[in-house]
Amino acid sequence: MCSARLRGSFAALDAQSVPSRPLALLMIRPSSTTGRPTRAGPSRRSSAKTDTLFVQRTDAGGGGGRSLRCLVDLIASFAADSCRFLQRPGRAVRTYFKAATATICARTPTQSAEFVAASVIDSPSYVLRQGASVGAASMMLTLRVFALALLGVASGADVSPTPAFLIEPDNTFTQGRLYYRTLHLDADSSSLYVGAMNHVFRLWMYNVNDTDQRTFFAHKELGPAADDLAECSRYSNRNPEYHCQNHIRLVFRLKKEDTLFICSSNAYKPVVTRLNPTTFASLELSQSMIGICSGDPDLNTTAVYVESGNPGEIASVYSGIRTGLALENHLIYRPPLTENGREKYPSLRTMFTDSKWLDEPHFVQSFDIGSYVYFFFREAAVEFENCGRATYSRVARICKNDLGGKNVLRQVWATYLKARLNCSLPGEFPFYFDQLQSVYKLDSKSVSDTIFYATFSNGQNEFSGSAVCSFSLRDIDNVFDRGVFKEQVSSTAAWLPTLPEQVPSPRPGACVEDTRELSDSALHFTKSHMLMDEAVAPLGGRPLFVKRDLMLTQVVVDVESPSHGSYHIIFAGSTEGDIYKIVQWAETSDGGAQQSRLLAIYRLPSRTPIRAMQILKNEFIYVGQDTVISQLNTAQCDRYGGCAACTADPYCSWNNPRQQCFKRDDAHMDAAGWIPARPDRHEQTMALCDTRPRLETRILYPGDSVHLQCRHESRAGPVVWQKDNSTVDLSTGHLLLTVDGGIVIVNATIGDSGLYGCSSQGQIVVLYKLFIDDANCQKPTSLQQFQTVYREWCREFQNYKTTMSKWQQWYQQNSHCANAPNFKISSGAEQKKTNRISNHIGQEE
Repeated sequence: MCSARLRGSFAALDAQSVPSRPLALLMIRPSSTTGRPTRAGPSRRSSAKTDTLFVQRTDAGGGGGRSLRCLVDLIASFAADSCRFLQRPGRAVRTYFKAATATICARTPTQSAEFVAASVIDSPSYVLRQGASVGAASMMLTLRVFALALLGVASGADVSPTPAFLIEPDNTFTQGRLYYRTLHLDADSSSLYVGAMNHVFRLWMYNVNDTDQRTFFAHKELGPAADDLAECSRYSNRNPEYHCQNHIRLVFRLKKEDTLFICSSNAYKPVVTRLNPTTFASLELSQSMIGICSGDPDLNTTAVYVESGNPGEIASVYSGIRTGLALENHLIYRPPLTENGREKYPSLRTMFTDSKWLDEPHFVQSFDIGSYVYFFFREAAVEFENCGRATYSRVARICKNDLGGKNVLRQVWATYLKARLNCSLPGEFPFYFDQLQSVYKLDSKSVSDTIFYATFSNGQNEFSGSAVCSFSLRDIDNVFDRGVFKEQVSSTAAWLPTLPEQVPSPRPGACVEDTRELSDSALHFTKSHMLMDEAVAPLGGRPLFVKRDLMLTQVVVDVESPSHGSYHIIFAGSTEGDIYKIVQWAETSDGGAQQSRLLAIYRLPSRTPIRAMQILKNEFIYVGQDTVISQLNTAQCDRYGGCAACTADPYCSWNNPRQQCFKRDDAHMDAAGWIPARPDRHEQTMALCDTRPRLETRILYPGDSVHLQCRHESRAGPVVWQKDNSTVDLSTGHLLLTVDGGIVIVNATIGDSGLYGCSSQGQIVVLYKLFIDDANCQKPTSLQQFQTVYREWCREFQNYKTTMSKWQQWYQQNSHCANAPNFKISSGAEQKKTNRISNHIGQEE
């Protein structure tokens, strides 16, 4: 009975015709009797008896909708069955679903988007201890299946589908599968430097497809050393064609030295190469260096080149890296500072023998800001190890003028601090996205107003998904400069806040003139108190974008500032080759409350993970995949087929009379017929839209071909084309359907005249009035008519030539037959004359 209900539930779920816009998350997790947030998973206390169904919606819109209520009622009906194998837990499950039904179905569109449905079912660990192991385990699996089902339907409450476009990049560059994973944009020289396997390229940032070496393009092959390649190939776990090649891991354009600094893997023996940034001429021999970049092409590492603020104002690389044969050494590292070939200051690093400093980190990004260098990474959470294993995202900070300690922390960072980054859906039981994937720094006029945008995931489990959160530099520094430290007095003790009176002066983490003059007691405190108690909260207190079953790998951000406000446009790349375009704005003047909206999804032709992204402000985004570099315009306004989507994008403006979307121009702000985009006032703006479909008139002549476009805004299904209110027949070959939903009419005839309409989800997107001029025998009166008649005459003459040629071949093959027709074949002179005429006509065509 239960299995039949389960199958029926899935059938009902599949039948829900709701847009696939999963902007909600649902989880089932044990509650905490202390009221503090707990992590997902079975409780470690025998007293934990309750689970919570928590549905967190991130859209600003309406209620659950009819399909959501139907599914919840169906779930409640399923739970109400008296299945024998459930026994005792069955009553709690029925109560649970009834409460969930009542809570969800009673919610109105005006209520808060956050709610807790119920806290009434026994936890998995408790149920299993009662002996009903098979039935309870089956039920908990069913609950999680329905949780995912409910998540998918609940997310469909917003009936405005997000436009999804299969987009052709403006320009592309490729020389095969070279793993284009390192991009460095230097706007001052109009250069996009690309690091790949065994190659480095310099592309023109306005057209990456321009590979004319006489103008801008530069290329240098940097293969692995022969001895290093041979040694690497002896390891059975390394693919010589991939792991043992020379992957470019770091590319920096050094302004002061006018040098291109490159670090590459070189068959697991990293080398540093310096080139002329324009010609790629070698400035010195490649040098083997450990600790700058990784020899493993797939290992997550980071580095930043700091040219000022270091001791002695000596430029240096700061890297986050893992070294050793087993990658057992986890380091944030600065190599020795040398001047005129002599070491002036020794190297500095974190303590790789103490996991409290770094515990299996995956470094993501690093930045040089003011007096500090900031590192973003994820690692095993040392403060959670007594309760299980978890991964936390971190931000760490060190002073650039750090020299380490004199006795304690000798050649070790004396200003190293780290704090947790909290990207979670808020509530009584927050849903955390703990695995940092990428970070982008958005500069501002004031350094303290710098904002970091980051993508997070929550791992590979039944509730997998991704989120985008933003953090301010001011909030990060406040945690480091004014926050409470965390301490663990013994290896078995819990991590607790440090009492304020125990903090030495000067405060750990503060930049001082010479860290070697700090007292041993202060350095001992720093050695064991590098972790902050408070996590850095995201701006607005929540993620600005959430989507399940998605892994976001890269993020870049642009700023569009029309006269009425400022908007941040986020481009987030995924493992599926999609780019999610999101707009964010401040709801209040102080910037506290943040709002966001998903504008569009760009689907690249290469459906492979996006490995790297860069952005040229208000111009282009550059996308690196393993097989291709793509260049896309940031606006893409002409992709929007309707006023609603157009006026949500700050790059764009809608022209009502022409029913088209154009890139925003300040001259359009107050011009008649133009509707500028206002994401913060979208409902008011949409009221100005003319909802009538756009009508275009096309005049053709017999034999012409035409492409009728349909840039629809839905990704829920295919478009439908009609001619004079009847569905067009696409099976004849006369009408061809394009990948973007348009149709091509080949060799038009008088019968193709009529009114063509493209509709999506029952709504007409665009109309075309097609006229075929059938005055075939009249003298042309316009240039277009003359060209059409000329093309038609050429086509007919070509058909005549083809037919005549076939006939001549047949006649020559069969002229010996007694009953063959006695046709005279033209003489050689006549044939040459015909060929001359044919060639002349072909040239004219």
